[in-house]
Amino acid sequence: MQKKKPSISYHKRRVIVAAVAILIAAIVLWIYTDSTNWRNDTVRQEDVHYCNTSDKQQTLDFYRPEHSGDQTLPLLIYIHGGGWRGGSKRNGMINNYGQIFIKQNNAVASISYRLNSAHPYPDQNNDVACALTYLTAHAADLHIDTRKIILMGESAGGELASYAALHGPSQNYRYAVPAGVIDFYGVSDFTRIVNSSRPDLNARRFLGPNYTQKAAEASPISYVTSHAPRFLLLHGENDKIVPAEQSKLLHDKLVSAGVDATYIRLQSAAHGFVGPELQPSTYKTVLDSINGFLQETTGR
Repeated sequence: MQKKKPSISYHKRRVIVAAVAILIAAIVLWIYTDSTNWRNDTVRQEDVHYCNTSDKQQTLDFYRPEHSGDQTLPLLIYIHGGGWRGGSKRNGMINNYGQIFIKQNNAVASISYRLNSAHPYPDQNNDVACALTYLTAHAADLHIDTRKIILMGESAGGELASYAALHGPSQNYRYAVPAGVIDFYGVSDFTRIVNSSRPDLNARRFLGPNYTQKAAEASPISYVTSHAPRFLLLHGENDKIVPAEQSKLLHDKLVSAGVDATYIRLQSAAHGFVGPELQPSTYKTVLDSINGFLQETTGR
């Protein structure tokens, strides 16, 4: 019996699947690749060592509008994602939103940190705390308003931003508690993902071999109090990497503690979205929510 030739629709499906795969790969590459093109009217300080070491991973970039002079500005601090074991402080995320913040007359810092698995938890958290300590200590020199600091991160960076804001400084770190946090699809509760039916292997690697014992300690949600800063949580409903439930859980815990928190679940968005690649109406929702959050938190 002669085999039937594959139908045209079958070939079309294969082409569509391949095209989608290429698009997703391109978006991920854009998000995590080390490349940032800034406006010409931006003053830059790049690869500043923030923790008294020569480690290139313990550096930050600092940007402010050239026209601002010595004016004291709000500061947006970006923490990149990448599963705690990859990523760059110069990527599509900071390239997109950083320039928006600069245009609104804010200062911007972007942090690198030591990566897993050579550096398991809590090294990444400590690096973020060290960077925040540096920025707080040099606030006068950098002309930044420590009362108007906002942390922003995506994925692993969202978790690190939330942890730094909720846990607060400890040990040798002394930094200004941020006024707000913008968390793009970050983990809030490790206890729900390291021992689930489909465990998050990146989270396990991050926490180390004793991940079950460390899960609650490392979870931002464990440190929610009524003194927490304002939160904006953005999550795609089609996220297959970090369940949207993670943002909802943190939102509900914050609200129950009396904290001002907003949770936005974005239709058709998956893990790793930046914004411009989304449907125009969805991206507008992202921009409007961020601009509203900034206006209410810093007056910008």
